[in-house]
Amino acid sequence: MLSGAASAHGAGVADVPCRCHSAGLPRSTLDVEAARALITFAAHVAAMAPGSTIGAATPVDAQTGQKASDKVIIDAAAFAESVAAQRSRDTGFAIDTVCQGRAVPATEAVRLGAVDLIASDHVALLKSLDGRTVTLADSSTVTLRTADAAVTEYKPGWARRLLGVLADPTLAFLFLSLGTLAAMYELAAPGHGFSGAIGVILLILGFFALGVLPVSVAGLAHHASHHGLAEVVPQVPAVGDLHGVGQRAADSFGCVYGQRLRRSPARGSSLLW
Repeated sequence: MLSGAASAHGAGVADVPCRCHSAGLPRSTLDVEAARALITFAAHVAAMAPGSTIGAATPVDAQTGQKASDKVIIDAAAFAESVAAQRSRDTGFAIDTVCQGRAVPATEAVRLGAVDLIASDHVALLKSLDGRTVTLADSSTVTLRTADAAVTEYKPGWARRLLGVLADPTLAFLFLSLGTLAAMYELAAPGHGFSGAIGVILLILGFFALGVLPVSVAGLAHHASHHGLAEVVPQVPAVGDLHGVGQRAADSFGCVYGQRLRRSPARGSSLLW
């Protein structure tokens, strides 16, 4: 979302509608529902699709999957109240979504003042937004003119999509298992190099998928393995080609992480929303 907003700003686009879509997700991914609620509260104009719901914003510990501590919940509730008050929304409902996990359908959200309107698609939304006045961070006001606006959909780049696949926790144990086996094979029969390089890469990917390593450390580790292999290659010239393959693979993954770091300055967190 930050990357899309930055691209729109660079292109001189004034209005950036953000669609938070989580329909069809399993109940185990309630962190997506909760993040959607807080993002919606913070929007200048909040709209919901017919039949959708909003709420259930109680933070969950990413390591245990259980509800976070009372201290974390209180802090999250204060944040929800703050952004809701800034947009003149119902602060009581915002607090209840965090503390009690309350969720309501679209019609009830409009009645409570948690969101502004219901729109079936982006065309209806743009027509409803036309003529509305919003207040910016510097207290200035802007009147939206969206009736005839053209819509350009932003799609993430290949690096971000690849990271989305690699960060899937379901792949973590596969990466860790294969990485461990490859590393053990290298230790049992040293000198091949290729299995050791693949093992290191898979282990790093596994830890990243589990959320043990933040993105910056994972990228640094991949770059470190690249330079480590560069030192090993001259010592074992007979298998230099295999070392080179592992070296290039490690450096490629490091570059992917580097692109993510440059484009997304958001800090990491151990909580799911």
